[in-house]
Amino acid sequence: MGCDGGTIPKRIELVRTKKKAEKVDKDAKNIANWQFCHLSQMPLQEPIVACELGWLYNKENVIEYLLDRASFESGPQYIRSMKDLKELKLTPNKNYKGPCDEKRDDYRDLNASKWVCPVTGLEINASYSCCLLWKCGCVFTEKALKEVKSETCHACGCKFEEEDIVSLIPDEEVIRVNEERMCGRREKAKLSRKSKKAEKKKLTVEEDEESGATAGAAAGPPPAKKMAREASVPGPSKASTVAPNIAQIAREAVTKPYKTIQDDPKASKVYKNLFNTCEDAKTRPTAHWISCNPQYY
Repeated sequence: MGCDGGTIPKRIELVRTKKKAEKVDKDAKNIANWQFCHLSQMPLQEPIVACELGWLYNKENVIEYLLDRASFESGPQYIRSMKDLKELKLTPNKNYKGPCDEKRDDYRDLNASKWVCPVTGLEINASYSCCLLWKCGCVFTEKALKEVKSETCHACGCKFEEEDIVSLIPDEEVIRVNEERMCGRREKAKLSRKSKKAEKKKLTVEEDEESGATAGAAAGPPPAKKMAREASVPGPSKASTVAPNIAQIAREAVTKPYKTIQDDPKASKVYKNLFNTCEDAKTRPTAHWISCNPQYY
């Protein structure tokens, strides 16, 4: 069976088939990850930071994200603060000529990198597997760490362990390793904070006890010991010294040589005027308000 004009259609023209999913070029994806921020998709500019999973970010964009998360459609929830990031210490590439002019017909190498490994001299890009030392922030190729094995950083001399190595721009398999190391690192930091807090609390308790002991030594023995010591010393005690004074005052009041308070030479004039035996009371024109003495005294 043919169509108008004697043409014979093909099956692909008559039957609609399901379109195949477009595959992303792996090399193009890796180049984009190495040259653009994982959060804002803007070109990477120093200072550059990396998360514990190995993705690269512009430090300025991450600060904006932490200050206002709502302004970003999506973002890494595992980044809680700047402590969860590490600023990269990158070695500049002396042979890097910068981006070429797109208007001209110059050759453009997409894998050209601004930075190189300080040990092997290989460029830090998608062509080689690179890693970050989390303790110091230095970046090397995996080849450098495997061939030149050491427990200290080749650039700054900082000590590190295998758990401190973070693979940059990881694939699905490597990202699981980075996640496990991230969880272990955070759990270790949490335990260290708890131990430091307990030690600090213990030191404050010991300092308080020492200060209390020194204050007690400066003030003298405690009251119980002091009372026991006073009891062992012959002589009148504090209670016995107070009682005789009260008794002596009462005895002097009974056996005083004068008849009235007006004869007491120690009493003041104001105190004597309180009584009706004073001279002013005798010359008062009205009777006394308590005794109603008609003789006015």
